[in-house]
Amino acid sequence: MSLLVWMPFNKDDKNYGLSDFSQKSGTIKLCDDGKIGKCADLTNYCSLFFPELADKRSFSISFWIYCKDGFTTNWNRALVVYDKKTDGKAGSGIRFESESDGICSITNNFEYAIISGVIRTTNVRDTWHHICVTCDGSVFTAYLNGEKIKYISANGGSLSGQIIVGSDTNTFYTGFINDLRIYDEVISPKIIKILSQGLICHIPMGNIDGMIGGRNLATNTNTNTSSWGWGLQTGNVTKSYIKENDVVTCKLTRGDVTSSGWSYIYYKNIGRGKWKTNTNYVVSFDVKSNYQTTLRCTFRGMDGSNAMTDIASCYYSKKNEWQRMIFKVTSLSSLPSSTSQVLYLTNVNSSTGAYYQFKNLKIEEGTTATDWTPAPEDVPFLHDNIIYDTSGYRNNGSVTNTTCPTWSNDSPRYRGSYYFNGENTYVSLLNNPIQQSTKEFSIACWFKLTTVRGAQTFYTARIRAGEGVGLFFIGNKIRFDDNQQYTFQNYIFNSINTWTHICVTRSISAKNLYINGKLVDSCNQVGDMNNIGVKGTIGASQDSDNGIGSYSYLNGNLSDFRIYSTALSSQDILNLYQSSASLDSTGKLMLSGEVIE
Repeated sequence: MSLLVWMPFNKDDKNYGLSDFSQKSGTIKLCDDGKIGKCADLTNYCSLFFPELADKRSFSISFWIYCKDGFTTNWNRALVVYDKKTDGKAGSGIRFESESDGICSITNNFEYAIISGVIRTTNVRDTWHHICVTCDGSVFTAYLNGEKIKYISANGGSLSGQIIVGSDTNTFYTGFINDLRIYDEVISPKIIKILSQGLICHIPMGNIDGMIGGRNLATNTNTNTSSWGWGLQTGNVTKSYIKENDVVTCKLTRGDVTSSGWSYIYYKNIGRGKWKTNTNYVVSFDVKSNYQTTLRCTFRGMDGSNAMTDIASCYYSKKNEWQRMIFKVTSLSSLPSSTSQVLYLTNVNSSTGAYYQFKNLKIEEGTTATDWTPAPEDVPFLHDNIIYDTSGYRNNGSVTNTTCPTWSNDSPRYRGSYYFNGENTYVSLLNNPIQQSTKEFSIACWFKLTTVRGAQTFYTARIRAGEGVGLFFIGNKIRFDDNQQYTFQNYIFNSINTWTHICVTRSISAKNLYINGKLVDSCNQVGDMNNIGVKGTIGASQDSDNGIGSYSYLNGNLSDFRIYSTALSSQDILNLYQSSASLDSTGKLMLSGEVIE
């Protein structure tokens, strides 16, 4: 399946699908009244030709549409996707156009074209609706807001590759269009349902991304054996390069010459230039040995001088099996002027035939060991400080060296979560997807709080404190702002260190709170959606529109953070609680972070 045309119109008029357009006439006028940000104003028109669409008999067309009440009469065209009849001659096009009562008609009335008939929707005036049609060459099916409304027989025609957004006649459609997509095959009802929910920001928090996860100071890990060594006063050692499950490991084996005197194992590339004074560091690696050993870890020169940390110990309790070893050390108040220090492991068993095999070495700031990741110098693209929005709408997050959360493998969804320390960590959204023109939206995520205290923030987007959009814990209750503060009273949180799913929805008339897929409270008080910031923050409150967290930091874990441009239904939210389905940036269905369709 390929998404050939994807024109969101929320920031520009570009095609983010796989097909380039080879000709363009007319203009697409963007305005600020969109379902997902900006949108295309249909009182203009633009003709486009996509060569990869030509001759397709199986396809899907999806978009959001808004018809202004009182302005549109019969047959005002919003979109035309042109077709060819079975004899190769031009058809009349699949026309998405209005009738006087606000119905959107889907018309293609030439015999032997794709279809010959009309499908009418319900009234679509003065509110956004999602429309999708699919054709497999024999059946043409129409959906409204994710639900099938009608199907008719197809006649065997094909697409020509030309489309017109708006109309090139005087029958202008007075309204707007967002998120135009054309696939080269029939998409499933589940994908159509997800498209109709309007997911506009999705940060799974399941993978180590950007600086999340703790930067590995040690370079060249899991790539070769050159940095590992075994220093002996007397005796000999052999070094082996062993690849296990596509991971390069280093095995150090004592030879047959008897050892006496000092003995230590070292690793050279510790990122010495990045070390700071009076700072906590965590050293972790997997080791396998034929001797049970209490290893002692520190950082110093290979001659034992110029120490730069205290000493930590960890017991290897197994024999000939991998075991994760974690050492917590603190750097000294003054670091040596020499920069030749190494990871220095002592109390090793130096008997003839003893061996130690290593992999997944990680040295990182903090007190919590995270899964192994390569150093930024080894894989630069993993460390661009951007936390990517997988919805494709480019509402990406951003982190800094000093304020980035920590990745954790503790999560109910995907492969992990982000841990926010309650002191200074957060994720900035440089493009807040919730706009002042937004009438409906939903925010959802999984959370696990470490403490319940004062105010803690899930998300804010506002120009000043107390206004705009925000989702908070206030003590043990949830507050949800849409430029009007409201604290839900019927839900009392008392489950720290437990994963919980939260979803709040805002429609034109109500705000609702769902916990673990169930509606637990609601109110009919809605704000005016003013004073919303262009930027937002996850995990902290911002007191101005700068995307910088200032206070009310979250203390705990978040996973599967989402913003929708619709007020999700109760069934949608239950489904989201039970399964984490979404679409990736190529329009494919994802579940638990993996593409499955």
